[in-house]
Amino acid sequence: METPYQLIFLYNLCSLTRKGVIKNMRRNIVDGNNFAFLCDNIDELEHSVQENLPRVSVVMPLKGFGEHNLQNWRTQTWHFNGRVAYSLTNNNILHIHYRADVPSFHTKFSERRYEQALEIFSWMESCSSLRLSSWDHAARLDLIAKAYSTSQAEEYYNKLQSPATRQAASFPLLHCYVMERDVQKAETFMAQLQSHGLPVDPHSFNEIMNLYVATCQHEKVLSVIDLMKRNNIHRNVLSYNLWMNACAEVSGVDSVQSVFQVMLNDETVKVGWSTYCTLANIFRKNGLNTEAQACLVKAEAKLSPAGRLGYSFVMTCYAALNDSDGVMRMWKASKSVPGRILTAYYMAAMSCSIKVGDISQAECIFGKWEAGCRKHDVRVSNVLLGAYVRNRWIEKAERLHLHMLEKGACPNYKTWEILMEGYVQSRQMDKVVGCMKKGLSLLKSCHWRPPVELMEAISKHFEEQGSADDAYRYIKVL
Repeated sequence: METPYQLIFLYNLCSLTRKGVIKNMRRNIVDGNNFAFLCDNIDELEHSVQENLPRVSVVMPLKGFGEHNLQNWRTQTWHFNGRVAYSLTNNNILHIHYRADVPSFHTKFSERRYEQALEIFSWMESCSSLRLSSWDHAARLDLIAKAYSTSQAEEYYNKLQSPATRQAASFPLLHCYVMERDVQKAETFMAQLQSHGLPVDPHSFNEIMNLYVATCQHEKVLSVIDLMKRNNIHRNVLSYNLWMNACAEVSGVDSVQSVFQVMLNDETVKVGWSTYCTLANIFRKNGLNTEAQACLVKAEAKLSPAGRLGYSFVMTCYAALNDSDGVMRMWKASKSVPGRILTAYYMAAMSCSIKVGDISQAECIFGKWEAGCRKHDVRVSNVLLGAYVRNRWIEKAERLHLHMLEKGACPNYKTWEILMEGYVQSRQMDKVVGCMKKGLSLLKSCHWRPPVELMEAISKHFEEQGSADDAYRYIKVL
């Protein structure tokens, strides 16, 4: 009898049925009846999900499916995502399995439950019928770094034997060094990859260039570009964007325009909104606002009507130019894009409106978000809360704060920090201390400390009040 975890359940059901895989299959399967048969079985799978049935399986032949696509499926026989498994045998038989009682790996990852996600990987490894792919090992290394430390991720990487696996896992390890701003380790690791003959793609070079930008070593970005040229490694859009930013810091605007011309002549890349936003920011920083505006007009023309990704970036560039019309135009245009507007996009639109001085518009956007939100997220209200405090509208800030509490929102450290700033401005020091205590109570889940100016204001308050005990406890906690 099968144990609850004996089968492999790998591909998220929604993704499998309605997003990528099945839609791609529909384009490639010649036999319409075969596709209809598959959809009928997928409907059965979905029904099983809704009814919480323990398991259901589908086995079917694939006819008329392009041989190239079949080969891709064979080389990546198992695709992990927790509850659904598919496999394609050599005789083109597709197996799909669903289990309702197996946790989803991606759910754990998105919830930042990294240790639980690693437990699922351990279970996968114990299954004799499952072979972890190179990209599974890469994801596992990334989880180890997030759950534990970079040193443990290094140990895991050093145990990997297959060159393909080491190549796939090299990027998340390099990313760890970049996030830690460890230039020496990142450079040593890149040299190690090249000396061992492992292929290094543009993404790894982009990571090291990001590190140099973050550590203000712009000359080294140009050295990386030269290295890519010598090794015939093609540059992608991000490579060119980083190159132009480095040139702006080292040589000025003229050199940026020369790089942009090289990009235009490169048939392997397509100039899109991100490049024009990069140019706009460079021009703005050099006082060339007219040129920056012209670049943003071109960026707008490159935005996709089917995806909302670039709209917030272009909007942010308009806000940096204090162009309220551009901000509003981008906000209105983004609302016409199909699909649900994410919370992060509402926050970006509110921040841009506030930056150009239109707080009433930010309030309007907040109201639209609140009308459709599933839960009240203080990260959104904090944007408006900060604007109120900066304008010394402490009463409005308090009303918004109480409103969010009534809606079940949980204040975070930033909420208390913003309120502390407002109460310091209005000299309500008892409330400042109260907010500080509530903020410090969150220290188990974050590493927050009040800004220096707020700490000094609280210290002065304790000194004036002669509250030695409170001052001692305050210093001890900090």
